[in-house]
Amino acid sequence: MTQRPTQGGPAMPVTPLVAGQPIGPLNPLPTTLSGGDIQIGAVEIKNASDDTRAIVGLDGLEVQGIADRLVPNATQSDQALTVDATAGGVQFAAFHADTTHVFWTSETAECRVTFDNSAPTTTNGHAVPAGSNGTWTKALAAAAKFIRTGATSAVISASQLKVG
Repeated sequence: MTQRPTQGGPAMPVTPLVAGQPIGPLNPLPTTLSGGDIQIGAVEIKNASDDTRAIVGLDGLEVQGIADRLVPNATQSDQALTVDATAGGVQFAAFHADTTHVFWTSETAECRVTFDNSAPTTTNGHAVPAGSNGTWTKALAAAAKFIRTGATSAVISASQLKVG
């Protein structure tokens, strides 16, 4: 009689295979597996909501987010939005149908931005310092309303991107 370890417990006695009996817990099939015996071919792990993928390579697992696959939407030129003191804020022009994200930079002066359809003011909204930048989804960029916070108008440059 041999000993077989159990999950988290001591070894259990294993009776040798009995001819004519079905293989199961009372009549186990003697088997030995080593680490080299188990191999998995192509593996794709994917996020269902935004198509983020994990790549299994020789060096391990790498998560490739959407930002790693953004390319310029060459069908559209950049926008330069002058952010002045217009009550209610100013917004970008409509984005192209293929655009999925917008890379933006704030130039010249600080401004404020809202996304909730409220009017930005010098005290309402998120501060956007001159020199800052980021990448927004097209929906977030389309909802953005800007207003300057001082006497100098800001310029927000925006480049349209798509998943390549």
